[in-house]
Amino acid sequence: MFWIRTSALQYGGILKAKVWLRQFMRRNSRETGEAEHILKMYFASNIKSKRRLIKVLVFEHNDDEDAIPKGNDCGYAFRANPTRVPTISFKVCEGLTNQRIAIIQGLAIAVLANLPVVLPNMQSSFDDTLSKQKRLSDFFDETFLEQSLSSLRVHHGPRQTAGNPTPAKNALRQSRAGASYTEENTIVVETHNKVRPRQFWEAVGIHSRLRNFSVELGCTFNSIAVFPDDSEVVGLLWAVDNALRPNAAIQGEVDALQMALGASGAGVYTALHVRIEDDWVAHCRTWTDFNAGRDNCMVNTEMLLNTFIANDVPETMPVYLAGGFTWDFVQKSPIFDGLKKRYKIVMKDSLIADGHLQVNAANREWYAMIDYEICKRAATFVGNSVSTFSAVLELARLKAHVPAFHYNAGPIPLEKLLPIGRTPGGQQSARLKWVFSIFIGDGSKEAYLKMAKVAITSAHRRTTLSPFCIFNVAPAASAATRKTANAFLKWMEAQKVVVIRHTPKWAHKIQETVDSGKAAKNVKYSPLYNDASMMISTFARFDIPILGFTDDYVLYADVDVMFVSDVTLKTFAPLPKYMLCGTESQRDGTYLDSDSTNFYANAGVILYNMRHMRNSHQDFINFAFSADNMENGLHYGRFGPGDQGAYNMFYSEAMNVQASAHFNYKPYWEDPDPETFVSIVHWHGPKVVDYGAYLTGCEKRVLDENYDLLLKQCSCSSLTATSSSGHTCLKWHRQWKAYAEQVDHAAASPIQQML
Repeated sequence: MFWIRTSALQYGGILKAKVWLRQFMRRNSRETGEAEHILKMYFASNIKSKRRLIKVLVFEHNDDEDAIPKGNDCGYAFRANPTRVPTISFKVCEGLTNQRIAIIQGLAIAVLANLPVVLPNMQSSFDDTLSKQKRLSDFFDETFLEQSLSSLRVHHGPRQTAGNPTPAKNALRQSRAGASYTEENTIVVETHNKVRPRQFWEAVGIHSRLRNFSVELGCTFNSIAVFPDDSEVVGLLWAVDNALRPNAAIQGEVDALQMALGASGAGVYTALHVRIEDDWVAHCRTWTDFNAGRDNCMVNTEMLLNTFIANDVPETMPVYLAGGFTWDFVQKSPIFDGLKKRYKIVMKDSLIADGHLQVNAANREWYAMIDYEICKRAATFVGNSVSTFSAVLELARLKAHVPAFHYNAGPIPLEKLLPIGRTPGGQQSARLKWVFSIFIGDGSKEAYLKMAKVAITSAHRRTTLSPFCIFNVAPAASAATRKTANAFLKWMEAQKVVVIRHTPKWAHKIQETVDSGKAAKNVKYSPLYNDASMMISTFARFDIPILGFTDDYVLYADVDVMFVSDVTLKTFAPLPKYMLCGTESQRDGTYLDSDSTNFYANAGVILYNMRHMRNSHQDFINFAFSADNMENGLHYGRFGPGDQGAYNMFYSEAMNVQASAHFNYKPYWEDPDPETFVSIVHWHGPKVVDYGAYLTGCEKRVLDENYDLLLKQCSCSSLTATSSSGHTCLKWHRQWKAYAEQVDHAAASPIQQML
């Protein structure tokens, strides 16, 4: 047996290796063509990373085992036996879906190697202490699998015997960089989480067929390097997945459950897969690594109702709950309380309560197979993208354009193993979500609600935004106030605004600050300091990152805005790492201080990067309501008052602040050029009523002296009273009044083109 040192390939290059190959083959009367072909394949597979050791397989019969080089110099070692028909076998491992992925990749390797395959045994449980080996036919329809894969040149070799290890397990003789040879003339390759390119497996197949060596693989989970643009391998993986159909026994259980659901096979239900079992919680502790982008393992687990609301999951359909827990656990767990109030929740052991479908730890994967098939047939599937069970289901449905999303936000890690023809990334709805906050108390003014109605109306007329309202009513509100709140709720419902009820856990801290009188000293900065309820309403934006939204980016905007053109993620390019805001009153911005490289931000319009804001949320809340800041009445010194001051101080160098922001355009920034792009007008400082008093009849009447300097930037003369050329205060005020009239006369015809 001959070998070639990998170092020679690394430093000498392919030409030198070819010379050595020819010498070896000539000396032993071998053809050089095949060996050179193999060498080229290996060189090509490593050309993008020349520092990687390049393994080359060279065959020569040699009975002297001591001649085999030691260390990492050799890729493989072989012993020839021309009488054996070569096959390829592999193993599966861990839970049901990891076993499924191992089957998908193992059969794909068999296709790439062009070898008959020995089907693996299944494991009955992820727990090795409880697991028993089961035949593949105990889970899957083997006949359908064989028929489906016959066109892919996959055929059966001799079957593995359930419960018995393969002979090579005890006959291991020599290890060479993840490969071994045995007395049974078998190539043994380490595979579990050892990713190799397709050229590697193609070369293994060539050598197996040339020398009649069978190939024995370990667990083939994560064993092929898959690239989204390799359509052949991607298509092969999904073809194998489609061939994995449940056997008759599991199929019968699934059909019975669907009948119990009342679906009659039509899929008119939602399926939810939740991971909260003890083994999952332990896994998340070790898996989570923020710096590596692994941080969404348990996100939104306690906000399941909000994730359903935010993604418009219909309440008219029952929700089938899949997971490694019992119906009794679901009844007692507070995690499901919110869902149970709005949705009908069912499980397999609640639909068929004779006990035979209650989860058994020793046979958990068989029960998981039933859940998998029920979830597969649902009208909408909701899962946890870090779980491979959820991930395979979601990817398959997304690939087929069938509704699915994951409640835990962020990316689908498994997409790197099973691409679906897109660039792997996070999760973002087609329509950007716009969140605003409304708090109604006895002191709430009608003008406040009118502004909110105009903002919502303009969003519907001019944008594709999806509006969401964080809504609350003061606990001590009068009957009249509650009547007003209910009327506003009904109006929002008619306008397709999604309402989220939320009382922040930190609300009592604001109440304490106001009740103690510490906030009163800051009334000169904002009238909100007089009213704890209104402060809670405006501070409520703090909790947007933890409210159950599943999108990568979410927009917040105060209700004192007016949308004048469409708002999408492209509106905010480049996207922020934490949050993106516009400048305060000065269009070109003012620096936070002499040492700062960032502008002071206006928090009336914010684009949140939900991942980073969610991960920093608790630290931010601890800072915002620290003892010192509460002692200062929730004023943040030179960084300003209220929630805006807290944002500017905590995220001073982390937030993105854009000067002249078209998404936070102030009316008093008058621009004579009508072509200047504007998407959102923000009535920052002076409100509409202030502009009305100042502009009407050009009286220049100032209702609040605090706004005198800002209003004086508005042009008002006999010319501007009749013209609105450019972006003027008068133009924006007229547009707002037109929307307000539409709100007051809901039955009127839709707004036509406005000035």
